[in-house]
Amino acid sequence: MTLTVTFAPVRREETLVLERQGETLIANGVMHDLAALAAEAGDTPGEGWVVSVTAVKDGYAALVLLPHGADAPEAVRFPQPVIVTEDGTVTLPGSKPARRRRRTL
Repeated sequence: MTLTVTFAPVRREETLVLERQGETLIANGVMHDLAALAAEAGDTPGEGWVVSVTAVKDGYAALVLLPHGADAPEAVRFPQPVIVTEDGTVTLPGSKPARRRRRTL
């Protein structure tokens, strides 16, 4: 299942942590059931960070608010969609992907 996240940038001094766990999108600790939201056809959650969810051929498409400060880089003010294929933390536009630490023996 693929999740395509499109972002709506918004001027807010808050931070967002976005995670995917199966068919659940977690925004700052609040769980959003993608299947249930997509089934509401035309209704949107209307609260929190997740604006809307739509079922698409290979999974879901979600519109999520992306907070940024006054001096945000262009990648945050005009974000590209992110395609999520695995569970875990979603790398937000303008942030660096999490690097895996190497174990030393």
